[in-house]
Amino acid sequence: MNLTDLASFVRVAELGTITAAAQEEGVPKSTISRRIARLEDALGVELLRRSARSFTLSDDGRTLHARSIGALRELSEV
Repeated sequence: MNLTDLASFVRVAELGTITAAAQEEGVPKSTISRRIARLEDALGVELLRRSARSFTLSDDGRTLHARSIGALRELSEV
């Protein structure tokens, strides 16, 4: 699992949009989308349920988000 992909997923979950996460990270929306797709592939689960203009977190996405927040914060402090 790539930590950059995980961090991008967490930001999307917290900010509520891929666009907002991309703007915050200073990358194109397509980069964030690719990161999340890679993370989903690596984990073998769907993290976001996508519709035409929005998404919701899947059950697995909510679990990963909740368990990742603290770990990413600790790593950023190292």
